[in-house]
Amino acid sequence: MARALLSKRLGRLIAQVPRLRTLVWVLEAMLLGALWMLSYCLTPAAASRFGSLLMAAVGPLLGRNRTLLANLKVMFPEHTDEQHRRLARKVWGNFGAMLAEYPHLRFITRARVEIRISDAARGVVEGREPALYMAAHLANFEVVAACIVRLGIPLSVIYSPQQNALVDRMIQYQRHKNGCEFITKGEAFPEMIQALLKGRSIGLLPDQRAHAGPALPFFGRDAVTAVIPARLAHRVGCPVVPIRVERLPGCWFRVTFDDPIDIHSELKGKEASLKTTSEYLTRLEGWIRIHPEQWLALKRRWPKQKQAAAVEDEASRSTSEASRSTAQSTLEIPRSTTA
Repeated sequence: MARALLSKRLGRLIAQVPRLRTLVWVLEAMLLGALWMLSYCLTPAAASRFGSLLMAAVGPLLGRNRTLLANLKVMFPEHTDEQHRRLARKVWGNFGAMLAEYPHLRFITRARVEIRISDAARGVVEGREPALYMAAHLANFEVVAACIVRLGIPLSVIYSPQQNALVDRMIQYQRHKNGCEFITKGEAFPEMIQALLKGRSIGLLPDQRAHAGPALPFFGRDAVTAVIPARLAHRVGCPVVPIRVERLPGCWFRVTFDDPIDIHSELKGKEASLKTTSEYLTRLEGWIRIHPEQWLALKRRWPKQKQAAAVEDEASRSTSEASRSTAQSTLEIPRSTTA
């Protein structure tokens, strides 16, 4: 959350002065706590509306708004600057609504979520088969895990801890009410393997910027993307079910279990992972184009123009490596007999 609200310059200053970092952490936690106290006194719809109006006004004044605008210009190059600014305010509004909805999260997931399951995904979902459920930072993505658990599916969720330790504890307290387990991103890989082999499903949001991985097409431009989830699904042999969440009027939501993505069991190694991940990105891009204001695009998703050539070179190298290594997987994971 701190990364979303603070400018890079202030972030560097905080890193150099530990006492300033503590002060900022406390102030940020107090502000979030005050928002939650006020939201708790309101109905879910009123709290959501208040949070949306608040962040739609404050968000464009923050340093992170420049990153958001840069992302929107890549996504919609045909739009004018004014259209980008209007869309950015709506993105901030969705973010504010989500923050204000935390105190009501348990009630929202029980009474204000419509669940849809495609015919192709019904067998996996109703059979509670161990699977990778790949959602995205759309609408209020916090409702997804609760919906999966509501369907009787044992779930372990991969999450990235907040930079602000105080805020992280506050948010995790709200999330634990959903009834799922959590695995921190830093230790995710071995824990994901163990969870799948024990018959649990994995929930993750792989739509944001990755620190390493191949560059794959996303909104017409290559973006570094993590392929480990797809690689794991291919090696273990579990289904990949994409989940779309939409914000509806009046603080209602629709969660759709979409058709499973092909894990390309006929292929080997990186080639299968690249194809599966590319298909997820294609599905995600279609969702975002319908409701672009509901995608939390506050982190730089594409490299800057001067870095684009380097990214394209890296993509070419990754593709060449994939074709050379199709005979051998880079993951030494035993195939599961339960997946």
